[in-house]
This record gives sequence, structure tokens and C-alpha cells, in this order.
Amino acid sequence: MAGVFPGIIRVRCMADKKPRDRRNESEGILDRVNREVESRPLIDRTKKHFKADDAPEDDWAELWGRRIGRVLSVVLVILVIGWIFSFLAESGS
Repeated sequence: MAGVFPGIIRVRCMADKKPRDRRNESEGILDRVNREVESRPLIDRTKKHFKADDAPEDDWAELWGRRIGRVLSVVLVILVIGWIFSFLAESGS
């Protein structure tokens, strides 16, 4: 029966717990969710990449050159993907 209705059994177990235990479990779940939401390594790395944090701070030309180059590379990739899709759509007709 446990395999058929796992949610119902879990709710019953939660109802049997004391309020303090339920509160501790809820706080633990919320802490885990907050850690997962706050830790966005891919997004943070991408932001640092496009801000050109790896460029020397004292060389403004290098800093802006990297920023412009990285933005243009994204625009170019989007254009190439669009071109491929339009090419495939026309050749399929």
C-alpha cells in the first residue's frame, strides 16, 4: 500500500509529528530552498564573463573590447541559429 499512495502516508506521518518537529522540518526545507535559489553558479559565471571581470581593471580599452566582443558573439550565434532554422524551413517545403 505504501507504493500506491506515498503522499497520503507521508501526510499522515507529518500529522503525527509534534508542532516543534514540524516547525524544524519546515525551516530545514525552507533553508534548503533558499540555498538552492541563491546559489546560481552558472548565472553568476555568465554575468562575470559578460562584464569582463577577467580583464585588467586599469586598461579600459581591453575591458570594453572584451565586453563588446562577447556581446557581438552572442548576437552572431543568434543570427546563425536563425539562419539555420530559416534554411531548414525553406528546404523542407
